[in-house]
Amino acid sequence: MKLSNRAFSSVAGISLAVFMSQAMGQTVKLETVNLPPGNIGYDACIVEGLDTSISMEDRRLRKLQDMIASSLESDEFGNALKLGRHKRVLYSLSYFDDTVKPITGWAVIDEQNRFELAQAIRQSARQGSGYTLTQNFVIDAIGKLDTCRAERRKINIVTDGTNNARGRCAQAYNCPPMFPVMGAARDAATLKGYTINIFGIQLGGQNADLAKWAKEFAITPDYHEQATRKIENKQNPAEPGRFFKVDVSDLDAIQGEGYNIARMMHRQKLVIEMSGIGTPSYQVVTKVNFGRVDFAALPR
Repeated sequence: MKLSNRAFSSVAGISLAVFMSQAMGQTVKLETVNLPPGNIGYDACIVEGLDTSISMEDRRLRKLQDMIASSLESDEFGNALKLGRHKRVLYSLSYFDDTVKPITGWAVIDEQNRFELAQAIRQSARQGSGYTLTQNFVIDAIGKLDTCRAERRKINIVTDGTNNARGRCAQAYNCPPMFPVMGAARDAATLKGYTINIFGIQLGGQNADLAKWAKEFAITPDYHEQATRKIENKQNPAEPGRFFKVDVSDLDAIQGEGYNIARMMHRQKLVIEMSGIGTPSYQVVTKVNFGRVDFAALPR
């Protein structure tokens, strides 16, 4: 299966162009062309990272791949594209554990090729099953967004845990989740005006500190905290982040309301990021307070 050159683009100087995967006995290869730095003509640049660390079971990873792909295929995403000034966005997906595994490079998404990208994501093979160092993905994402000149630049993290990589603390499974390096990476992104959102998978008591870690060290803080801590970008302030929390029991459901809500929450997150709808402060979104996007409020 060979996908078109037009749909998938790589920024010069970043070796993230091609990924290989096995699906139905065939090799899937995305071919790319160079996209010069200083690009314009996109409504948003979005870099998404999917946690493939040791705690992420294969069956759950497949669900998350389907969740991301279904967001790109959704009518809501298509409507948001149509309402944008340029009617296209730049999107990049990587898998990460303690290292970063690029999957798509920069993909130019418009109404014609979003289904093609979704299919490729579903078919992509797992890469990595080590421990977790989320800040490595954030640092890599900052480098990508530095090449993008769109008004809205977002970093998405889909994860089920906090940092626990060997070599960073005495015991990998007992690594202090408040390790400050992630906070430094978050602050670096905030200074550049880049928003970090997290789609967190709650594993019962196994990662009970995930929301606390996200709020204190990962999610982009509200405008007041940005100013107080002197990490605001005064020309292009980073919009406050969101923490979308999904219970693992809902995600693991083969079908039914729980999994549908998980997919809709990710879909809403993606639409919000590309549309410019901001929040005044840090916000936790769960299936209890989850609501659909009001497309009448999107900028035109």
